Amino acid sequence: MDLGEIVTSERAETAIKALEIAEAENKRLIARVKELQFDCAERAKVNSDLSERVKRLAMRTPSWPKGFRPQGRRSDNRRDDRR
Repeated sequence: MDLGEIVTSERAETAIKALEIAEAENKRLIARVKELQFDCAERAKVNSDLSERVKRLAMRTPSWPKGFRPQGRRSDNRRDDRR
């Protein structure tokens, strides 16, 4: 083995190690992306369910307790206009 072969083999080993590290990082990132996609899908489902619930509640007429008569509150501007 001459010096050129040693340098080349060292570079090859370094490149292989760097490639293995990059592949391991890539696998970790792919797993993280899949996990985040699953979480996003779950949240989208919950969000759509809550949105439907809010729509139904917004359309419903309020049910007041027996004997309660809601009165609209007038702002100070309207009181001054009446006088």
